[in-house]
Amino acid sequence: MTTPQIRQAPELRKALEKLPKPNGAPEIQVSIEILPDDRPSMPSGERSRGHAASATVAFHRGVLATPEGSQPVWVYEGPLALARDATPADHDPARVAAWLREQLGPRCIAIDVGNVEEHEAMVRIAAAISGGDPRPH
Repeated sequence: MTTPQIRQAPELRKALEKLPKPNGAPEIQVSIEILPDDRPSMPSGERSRGHAASATVAFHRGVLATPEGSQPVWVYEGPLALARDATPADHDPARVAAWLREQLGPRCIAIDVGNVEEHEAMVRIAAAISGGDPRPH
């Protein structure tokens, strides 16, 4: 078994933005490739010299239950790096989840944060697969 690669919020946001919309026969799993030019965590010199490899972020299909009903979503589960200068200092899971929601944008509709360590957290993120901002206003 391989250890999942630690993702960063900007990289994960790029992947969320590239998720496909559902079609007649939705996939159970999908992998989104983030090209070196799209990886904000990489120094620009490495990107321009072509030394960087692309990253692949894997998602699986899930269903998010809400009081309004069930909604199909894409789910990312794995480690996520926490920015040292922006993450809530107390590492409270609820505050880290709120910070991540801001970082990941409107396609992120649910976040579970567990095992928060100094600069990393295990997360489960549900992403909307339809256009627009699906979060309640």
